[in-house]
Amino acid sequence: NRDNYIRSCKLLPDGRTLIVGGEASTLTIWDLASQTPRIKAELTSSAPACYALAISPDAKVCFSCCSDGNIAVWDLHNQTLV
Repeated sequence: NRDNYIRSCKLLPDGRTLIVGGEASTLTIWDLASQTPRIKAELTSSAPACYALAISPDAKVCFSCCSDGNIAVWDLHNQTLV
């Protein structure tokens, strides 16, 4: 059940991976490669919401602007907070 508002989403350069953030403490990574998109991973933050996302030029890092005033830096390969 996805009842939180989406605030930001970014499509990675591969055209197959979408990162979504919003009024929840998780970023959702979607795999768009198959005919039916599926959740690949969920990254949990200590902040209650994500207002904006940015992806590094090499698509290895995601930056999320959090509602607590911080910027979270995510390693997308390991799916961990840096």
